[in-house]
Amino acid sequence: MTNKYLPTFDSVTFQLNKIGPGPIAAIAGIIGCLVIGFGALISAIYFFGSEAYSPSNHFVSELGRANASGSAHTFNLSLKVGGLLLLIFGLALGRYLQQSRVAKFATAASVVASLSFAAIGVFPANEWTPHMIAAGTFFTTAMLAIVLFSYCIWKNRQWHLHRFIT
Repeated sequence: MTNKYLPTFDSVTFQLNKIGPGPIAAIAGIIGCLVIGFGALISAIYFFGSEAYSPSNHFVSELGRANASGSAHTFNLSLKVGGLLLLIFGLALGRYLQQSRVAKFATAASVVASLSFAAIGVFPANEWTPHMIAAGTFFTTAMLAIVLFSYCIWKNRQWHLHRFIT
């Protein structure tokens, strides 16, 4: 028995496709950034290295080292969760802009960047080699995704993204 007041799956899918990346994806992107930011802040507060944590004196990766921060697990978990939330945002943005090869390449770069960001939390700085591979992959592919998505949005102004996103 169906309820006439509840939307069907097809009508919800159509409505999400019609409005662009969708509010769920936008919220996932915002929450992902907040989770990462608060994870870094909490870990910086409980940092017990040779001196208080300062971005000018320490690598961000040091926040995830168990022997340098009392809440390294919080930082590493925030990277994992934040990376997965940013994956949702990147896939939705790519699906919305999927009109050209450049947009498809940007989506692929975004997926790799999000997964490698989560991998940074899986391999903290204590495990140097896999951590550096994950971090290097993240920084390279994230910059590539940002540049390519920006180009796609700039090139075709018929896509109307909310001014908050752009």
